[in-house]
Amino acid sequence: MAKQVKNNAEKKPPGKGKKIMIAIIALIIIGAAAFAGFYFLILSKDTTEKIIEPTVVVLSKETKINLSDKKASYVMTGISIAYDSANSKLEKEIIAKTIQLQDKAIWYLKSKVTTDFEASKEVELKTGLVNILNKELENGKILNVYYSTGDDTASFIIQ
Repeated sequence: MAKQVKNNAEKKPPGKGKKIMIAIIALIIIGAAAFAGFYFLILSKDTTEKIIEPTVVVLSKETKINLSDKKASYVMTGISIAYDSANSKLEKEIIAKTIQLQDKAIWYLKSKVTTDFEASKEVELKTGLVNILNKELENGKILNVYYSTGDDTASFIIQ
């Protein structure tokens, strides 16, 4: 009889160990599922940049524009614009609004002075014109502007 009492005292309550094991397994499964979900969410996002094929069109050929300087000065240039070639709506809009875009570009350049055309201010000059022209557009954005004559030979004159 002494053996039987000893065995009953050594036994753990039934099911307590099973509950702990089930809880540990459940936590492992939940952790693995969360990790897998997060991993596949990260993979599903497209991390590659879309390559934009720009199309360049001449907005205006060689044009003589008076500058805002007090002395008589002018710039003679043409303006070409670059936009995403995949955006056919933008292409149609640029064609339809050519006159408005030319007007915006001319007035933008007329507001400048001779010193605004220094090499150190090139980025500022181009960015300003891009921003002015993009305000006129609804179906996309102009990516860049180029100053030239629009012909085979390039000349950019400031006097």
